[in-house]
Amino acid sequence: MDPAIYFFYVLKSLLMKKKFIKLLLFIACLCICFNVYAQQPAYLNYSVKDGLPSNTVYCSFQDSKGYIWLGTDRGVVRYDGYQFTVYTTTDGLADNMVFDIYEDSKNRIWFACNNGNACYYYNHIFYNKKNNAILAQIVTNGPGLKTLEDKDHNIFLLTHFKIYKLSPQNVVTEIEQNQTMLYSSINLNEKNEVVVLSTKGIYNLNTKEGIKFENKSGNAPQLHSKALLYQGKLYYTQTTEIVCNDLNNVNSQTQRFSITSQPYLTQCLQTDQQQQLLVGTQHGLYYWDIAKKQVVSHAFETTSISSILKDKENNLWITSLNNGIYLSVNPSIRLLNNTSGLPFNYCSFIDHFNDGSFAVGSNQFQVAIYRNQQMHHIKLPEQFGEGKVEKIRMDEKGDYYITLGSVLMRVNKNNFSVKVFNIAARDILFDQKKKIYLVAGNSLREVESTDALKQYNSVQDSIDRMSGVNVTHIKASGLYKGPYSNNLYLYGLFGVKTYANQHLHDVLDNDETLTKNIYRVQETPDGLLWLASNIYGVLVIYNHKIIAINNTKGLPSNFINAIHADKQQHIWVASVAGLSKISYSLLDNKFDYRIENYSQSDGLITKNVNDVTTSGDDIYIATEEGVCIFSEKDLKMSVNKPILNIESFYFNDQLAPLSTNYSSNYKTNSVKIKFVGLSFRSFGKIRYRYRMKGLEDTWSVTNNTMLEYPALPPGKYEFELMAVNAKGVQSAIKSISIQIHPPFWRTTWFVVLACLLTVLLLYYFLQKRIASMQKQHAITEQLLNLENQQLEAQKKQIVYEKELLDIKHQALRLHMNPHFIFNAINAIQGFYASGEIEKAKTYIGKFSGLLRMILDQSSKEFIDLNEEVKTITYYLDLNTLRFENKFSYNLMVDESLLLHHEEIPPMLIQPFIENAIIHAIAPMKSMGKITIRILDDAPYIRCEIEDNGVGRAFSYHLNKDRKYNSTGIHVTQKRLDLLNANAQKLPIEQFKIIDLYDDDGAPMGTKVVFYVLKNSI
Repeated sequence: MDPAIYFFYVLKSLLMKKKFIKLLLFIACLCICFNVYAQQPAYLNYSVKDGLPSNTVYCSFQDSKGYIWLGTDRGVVRYDGYQFTVYTTTDGLADNMVFDIYEDSKNRIWFACNNGNACYYYNHIFYNKKNNAILAQIVTNGPGLKTLEDKDHNIFLLTHFKIYKLSPQNVVTEIEQNQTMLYSSINLNEKNEVVVLSTKGIYNLNTKEGIKFENKSGNAPQLHSKALLYQGKLYYTQTTEIVCNDLNNVNSQTQRFSITSQPYLTQCLQTDQQQQLLVGTQHGLYYWDIAKKQVVSHAFETTSISSILKDKENNLWITSLNNGIYLSVNPSIRLLNNTSGLPFNYCSFIDHFNDGSFAVGSNQFQVAIYRNQQMHHIKLPEQFGEGKVEKIRMDEKGDYYITLGSVLMRVNKNNFSVKVFNIAARDILFDQKKKIYLVAGNSLREVESTDALKQYNSVQDSIDRMSGVNVTHIKASGLYKGPYSNNLYLYGLFGVKTYANQHLHDVLDNDETLTKNIYRVQETPDGLLWLASNIYGVLVIYNHKIIAINNTKGLPSNFINAIHADKQQHIWVASVAGLSKISYSLLDNKFDYRIENYSQSDGLITKNVNDVTTSGDDIYIATEEGVCIFSEKDLKMSVNKPILNIESFYFNDQLAPLSTNYSSNYKTNSVKIKFVGLSFRSFGKIRYRYRMKGLEDTWSVTNNTMLEYPALPPGKYEFELMAVNAKGVQSAIKSISIQIHPPFWRTTWFVVLACLLTVLLLYYFLQKRIASMQKQHAITEQLLNLENQQLEAQKKQIVYEKELLDIKHQALRLHMNPHFIFNAINAIQGFYASGEIEKAKTYIGKFSGLLRMILDQSSKEFIDLNEEVKTITYYLDLNTLRFENKFSYNLMVDESLLLHHEEIPPMLIQPFIENAIIHAIAPMKSMGKITIRILDDAPYIRCEIEDNGVGRAFSYHLNKDRKYNSTGIHVTQKRLDLLNANAQKLPIEQFKIIDLYDDDGAPMGTKVVFYVLKNSI
């Protein structure tokens, strides 16, 4: 409660019995001006409903990065303008009750906790005695009160019973005092010397000097007394007073100043720009003038103030022990609400009348009228409608008429009594011509005087019609009499019309924008008509044309609640998105304008403004949180750049240490960046401009506080980011260098090597191509020769084919050797002649079988080796019969050849057997023997025909006059040449005849060896 108001009530209670009450009330009222009620700064309140863990907040602090820290009884809180992040003992905090917060030069944030244990926060980690051996050395049994760093970077930790010093070398020392004392606060003076406040006095730890308190002086501070060093004097809180000692003059007298006569404990101190000491108490905030040494105003009367902080944007943070925290963006803006002179918070209507009075309408049947320097709270009867006040008007007598939509009420200007009229009124207008216009129900009613309202004195009566003019079928919400055109305007959901001569008229013909949702009408002396619309913004009618000023032209919203023209002909616009001022000019019949927008970032307590009016230089706006009062110059605050912090950086969702340079490979190229822009007066309305140079050169805009690049291609990038606050001020640009290393096949060295190799290959293939072309040229030159050679080759091929055909015929003839046939027939005849019928039959059977096989095989190129063996066996058997068992034979064949059904040309071995029989065995007088071996000598079939005959020399001598003996061998040799023509590797000799000798060198036979390429190869 303001001191003047408090003094007034005290006087009233003391003098009631002396019957001077009327006189003193009058004097007191004269002392209470409207501005007394408006000394409370406009604020926003944050509590548990907004994310705080508790409404009990002990301290506040802003760190070097711009974050706001709050110490509560349920943990410590960090606020970034978007959300409150709570840390407790589960996160590493030493105790959940935190009384003080401090940041040292190493950016460690220290917390003075209730249990006295040392604790600090650094790089997202809390350090305490459990995880830090240095802090474990600080042992105390009293609560921690404050932390401080001196000029030599020693850290002092003050508890109720002890002082500890932590040196830069991490050496812990307990500071011993000569006498037992209890500590309260620690500060740095102008020389950066440490000054301690205790129950025994004020001591300078550097000079060992100080001010001693007498035992009975009553200067001893309380446990949680807050101290403030200002202009060489130490101020500290003590019960209901503040105490001051001049530290530059230790012999000076201690000064004590009472803040309030009530038992309200003083709890914190701070200074403001007006050389005032802000004193937080159990019952509000007191503004104490340092020069005058007296209280000048009082705010937050129902709040226990625990700390006051002015941040880097000059915002004022006020913490409390019962209502959370208050943020005042612009302390110059004064607030009237239910804690500072106004009986309610919600304000739907406000107007300033010619007699200097103000009227504020609320919901729930409440009205406040400030008149004759006194605020009057009027509770309206609650049996009518929903109770929201729509309009408050004044008649020629000074009485107030209040419309609530469902009823009309009159408030007497003298005794503020309420009269109810049973008429559904939305607005009422008192014309200077003594006429009254009333918007009621679905009609406009025009009467001559207020006497016409008497017929509605009783709310039980039901009157269908009143005297005067009644224009039906028009459901309006408001009336306005143009002071310059004398036009009477009706407006509402139907749009806007003028009323004259008992008829309604269009303002402009055939204009659809004037047929919908008009909320207010305003004329200016230059002939402009201004309209507030909740669809089209602000409409201006100039030279019979409509100019729309909307959100595409600079207004924050098209939903306009009210407009008001001040004496300088500025148009003030109340919208759902704040307050706007339109400054305009008419030069050379050209309408030009400029818009200035004001919102919460300028100190308004809410973005929705229901109504606006002015009085002199002061502007009054009605909001859901009360009435804000200010002058235009109060809105002209300097705007600081927002602070931009990069909070975390991720590669493939893996957190990386904070840096300005990052590198990774092509496999971990998913990048995520979290950041925050700190501008508390922007209330989260911060935009971020960013670009990834190397990927994009244009700036993009986002409202998010996290950006993600799912797959950055290999390369070097420069990420640039800036924050833009609600007033359009940009932060400094933050840059991060990012390099994504490519796979080895995309590295420079590999590309150079590949290019070099490509060049070499191209050179090689070019040379090869040249050589090929040269060769082709040579080939071309030899074409004629080649053609001739081809002709010759064709001739040779013809000869070769003819020779091959002859060889085939010769081989066939060998198969059908006439001597053999003749001899066989003679043998058969001989068997029959000699009576050897069975031998003859056997011979005939074998002979016919042999002939059948020879005829069958004559058409085949190859036959199965089994067939060849059978043919050879028949041939040998016939010859043994023919030569009367003159020789024996042994036929040996590798089983593998028979199992695999290897094939050979037919009768290939027979000529050599025949040759052995005729030329080697037949001349013998003894028993002959022929051995035939068919062996597997992959990839050939090796054939051996061995005899024990007379030998080649004797046979040659014996048959030198014959030619028969060479024919079979010659044909067979040619057949072997043809058969082995496709062999890749031939034996050293594919055909050879070996003469056999005994130990004495005498001939003992002949051995023929030849090779046949397997037909399966």
